[in-house]
Amino acid sequence: GGETTQNFCLRRLPTNSSHATGLLQKANQMRLAGTLCDVVILVDSQEFHAHRTVLACTSKMFEILFHRNSQHYTLDFLSPKTFQQILEYAYTATLQAKVEDLDDLLYAAEILEIEYLEEQCLKILETIQASEDNEAEVSMTDGGAEEEEDRKSRYIKNILLSKHSSEESGYSSLAGQALMGTMLEHSPSVSTSFGLAAMSPTKTAVDSLMSIGQSLLQGGLPRQALEDLHSANGRGQPGHRSLE
Repeated sequence: GGETTQNFCLRRLPTNSSHATGLLQKANQMRLAGTLCDVVILVDSQEFHAHRTVLACTSKMFEILFHRNSQHYTLDFLSPKTFQQILEYAYTATLQAKVEDLDDLLYAAEILEIEYLEEQCLKILETIQASEDNEAEVSMTDGGAEEEEDRKSRYIKNILLSKHSSEESGYSSLAGQALMGTMLEHSPSVSTSFGLAAMSPTKTAVDSLMSIGQSLLQGGLPRQALEDLHSANGRGQPGHRSLE
């Protein structure tokens, strides 16, 4: 008798992996057709028909809310578009949304207590923010690098310009020293040009004079050096004009 009983014992069947998906698909078809819907959600005067069980299994807030014996519920903290997206997520376990919709979806998911949807929205928003921060940082770094290169380029150009002007003629150097000696003696704070046209130097010589003038105004000139410059200026060398 025991052997016969064993032959008729139920055995565990393989799990139907598509069962849950099939249930959701069928429930969604019924929702779209308005079949067996037992709750109406009102959002901005727009009605959404659904099934209590599906919404309660998706949202903790709906699970608590549906303990009330009512068929109509009004939600005033989200838009019809956002609730439509939440309905699609509840019935299909998927969601297609634009980036600009994520903030509203996150807000609604927090209130409705849909944990997975809340986590995914937050994760995507954080990823987008991190990407924007990285782009901003790269942009600032590139700008800083270009500015540094420009500064170095100007510095090297000034060095080459000064070197070229000093090698071009001893006249430019001596005339510049005499000129700045006069400027320092009469008005140390003056920063405008003084009678450069009278000497008729080349443009390079002008740049050299201004560079030397700025250096002398910033660092000053020893008194002995001033006396030497005036002495040299007083003697007057061939082809040189006095600037005083």
